[in-house]
Amino acid sequence: PFTSKRIEKLHQKRYLKIKDVFHKVSHHIVKLAQEEEVCKIVIGQNKSWKQETNMGKRNNQSFCHIPHNLLIQMITYKANAIGIQVVVTEESYTSKASFLDNDFIPTYGENDQNTNFSGKRIKRGIYRSANKTLINADVNAAANILRKVIPNAWTNGIEGLGVKQLANVLTPLTLIVR
Repeated sequence: PFTSKRIEKLHQKRYLKIKDVFHKVSHHIVKLAQEEEVCKIVIGQNKSWKQETNMGKRNNQSFCHIPHNLLIQMITYKANAIGIQVVVTEESYTSKASFLDNDFIPTYGENDQNTNFSGKRIKRGIYRSANKTLINADVNAAANILRKVIPNAWTNGIEGLGVKQLANVLTPLTLIVR
């Protein structure tokens, strides 16, 4: 398609800004993993997740142009450089299944017919399990993504975790990049 030098400069400026932020974020993630003595980072990703999204015109414009694979590549090469393994897995149904109730997590398009989940998302950011326990919805999904790669990750529940590890599991991390 036709493009002008001015538009090319804008694209280049945007790309360099995103690349800078991704380097900072990936460095922070890998540094945190190293400090916590993590040996494996698990990242959830779905095939065609940007092509088949329907969040409205404005949100699609914002979300679909973020190069998520670039961030995953940066995390991977930085983690591998210090001996941390990175696993990228598909994440279908991880937001719907309850990790507290150890729900079966199907894979989209394979074994997902007639699947019932014991809990559900009751409002933005809040997930309610079968026994009415409330948990952050992102924490629930992240725990389920981990379960897809390491099925027995939560076999003993969260009771076996120390206070620091439990706080890390239950508190989503917010990064502020400048």
